[in-house]
Amino acid sequence: MYNEKGFLEEQRPGDLSGWHPDQIIRKGLDKAMKKTLAILLAAVLLLSLTACGEKAETGPAPSSNSVSASSSVPETSSSAPESSSTPKPETSPVSSSAPESSSPEPEPEPEPEPVKLTLVSADRTSGSDGNFFIRFKDADDKHIMEVDFYAAADAKYLPAGTYTVSAEDQPGQIGSHYSRIQFAEQSADEWIKFTEGTAEVAIADDETYTFKMSFTLTDGVVVEAEYTGEVANMSTSLVIDLTATEAVRIHEDKDAGEFYIKLTDGYKTMDGIGLDLYAEASAETLPAGVYTVGEGTEPGTATKKSYAAPYSPTYASRYFASGTVTVSVEGDVYTFEIDVVDTEGAIIKGHYTGEVKDMKPALVIDLTATEAVRIHEDKDAGEFYIKLTDGYKTMDGIGLDLYAEASAETLPAGVYTVGEGTEPGTATKKSYAAPYSPTYASRYFASGTVTVSVEGDVYTFEIDAVDTEGAIIKGHYTGEVQDMKPAPQIVTIEMDYCTAEKETMFAQTKTKFRFYKGSMLNPTEDIDLFIFYDKGTDQNIVEGVYTFDATMSRAANTFYTGDYGVRVNGARRTIASGTITVVKNSSTDITGELTFEDGESCKFHWAGSF
Repeated sequence: MYNEKGFLEEQRPGDLSGWHPDQIIRKGLDKAMKKTLAILLAAVLLLSLTACGEKAETGPAPSSNSVSASSSVPETSSSAPESSSTPKPETSPVSSSAPESSSPEPEPEPEPEPVKLTLVSADRTSGSDGNFFIRFKDADDKHIMEVDFYAAADAKYLPAGTYTVSAEDQPGQIGSHYSRIQFAEQSADEWIKFTEGTAEVAIADDETYTFKMSFTLTDGVVVEAEYTGEVANMSTSLVIDLTATEAVRIHEDKDAGEFYIKLTDGYKTMDGIGLDLYAEASAETLPAGVYTVGEGTEPGTATKKSYAAPYSPTYASRYFASGTVTVSVEGDVYTFEIDVVDTEGAIIKGHYTGEVKDMKPALVIDLTATEAVRIHEDKDAGEFYIKLTDGYKTMDGIGLDLYAEASAETLPAGVYTVGEGTEPGTATKKSYAAPYSPTYASRYFASGTVTVSVEGDVYTFEIDAVDTEGAIIKGHYTGEVQDMKPAPQIVTIEMDYCTAEKETMFAQTKTKFRFYKGSMLNPTEDIDLFIFYDKGTDQNIVEGVYTFDATMSRAANTFYTGDYGVRVNGARRTIASGTITVVKNSSTDITGELTFEDGESCKFHWAGSF
């Protein structure tokens, strides 16, 4: 009998109540019946011996613990010798003193034949990766067998091999806890579990399974079953099903009409899905449609550069070999349904619904400058602020605020990265481009690089940046940079002495001035000049501005170098240009600004009376 959990209860010998006839056959005869049968067989044997002429001895009635042969056989023949008058001890055909071997043992009961089943359906009804609970049925659903297979933990389908019944639930085993059978005569809640046995599993190329199973049940019955066919709800192909939560279009290095879409789920279950889809070359956004995996770049193609990269021990990208990518569009919301097979035969399913970042192409501003100048005012040591323009034809300009080492006098070659701070190699976010537009707005850099090359005095700037609004800014310039070298620092020399020697000449008056720094006999700096002004004045010099005249024309309000020339900063200098400003109040105030032919400059000042 079976309890409410489906287990077979133990029965007492001889108690056949509650047993179905088929169950009695499976269980075997009761032990008490076997003992009675043995006694009957012994009696029959004795009768056979008497019939052959053997004389049976008479004696007292058998004890209550023996079985008398006289009760079972006729009287002895008169031809038999008379019994002796001497009393004899009680005897019995089956003497208690006779060895038991004198009675033949009954033949062993033959082993019951195995129950053989031919199964016609199989269905994986439950389980997870590595566990496959399969229900088998025969043609009329009379017999139901449920087998709980275990394989490797990452197995997506039941592999071929031999599986052995065990309670350990390890790969290559059949779990005895849930594996069981229900015969036709049993009620729906009556099951018999497996105690031992094996299942041989084979898989054909068309995914057809063959099971050859032999199990011993808890009641000792052996069941042999076979099944060949498909197993419902199980495929031998690996199925990878991925759902993305983010999508972005990658624009860099792509053809016209090429849409490279990267799908991810925040890197939770995958490194991503890359879809390389082709539409018409004029398409600015991805059109709805079915994109078929294949070679080439015809519109409607998902190229074989498309892949999925689910997390796995190898982190391998699984490239598409065949299948489709179906795209639906509603406003800015895209739906991607991926149904493909990869190069290893795995089925890849993919899903995404949402907006695609950067679907529309970014604004690209490409500017080529023809002029460059370095701005020095109010700049830090090592700061190079370069202004690029094209003569104000297409832009107000590009301003590059680049930082190098503080000791650098000219901008070094290198890559300057847009960022915060003033570390060497930084292009600060004060850098901008100002293309002509209705608003004339400056577009400040948010990221990117400025690459600088230098050959002699010729600089090349290549700008590749993204502004704060996402526009791509390209910029180019090759040429010299005006004022790249810092302007010389001009120190005003305060002269200690001045001598003046007036001379009237034709239409002008000339005064020879000589300015001294230090002693007049051994000055550290001295400047000897001839200054011309209008004839007729009785002054040594008149107020006004005098310009250097290298031709020595002697025109009014000009000057040129005197006999002793100019000695500044320890060296004799040749004046290339300059001015002298004279202011007369209670005293005469003279300031000169001179530039020399070697490019250096100086200022000098003297105030006093002659």
